[in-house]
Amino acid sequence: MAHPSCICPVVSPGLLPARPCGWPGSNLCRYRTRDFATYEYLGPVLHAVDRPAGIEFRPHVVYNRQTARFVMWFEDRQHAIDSAGYFVATADTPTGPFVALPGYVR
Repeated sequence: MAHPSCICPVVSPGLLPARPCGWPGSNLCRYRTRDFATYEYLGPVLHAVDRPAGIEFRPHVVYNRQTARFVMWFEDRQHAIDSAGYFVATADTPTGPFVALPGYVR
């Protein structure tokens, strides 16, 4: 079940959700800012059903010229302290939607 404050809500102008998305059962969402004071909600980039069930940390996206796809890697934790490893997800655009590949990267 998604964390109640992390369903990627459309927030009041300039405010982010109380907890960032990435908690178990929630989507990872995108926001845009030009001044780090106001934020625009842009929707999910990685849906809960397309990623591991843990807590996701530090997503990073790069372009892979060999595959012509965008690659996101992120840390997955089953608990707030214990890292389970890293996952890789891919998409056709930098804004997703991304789908995690099976298995951890170690």
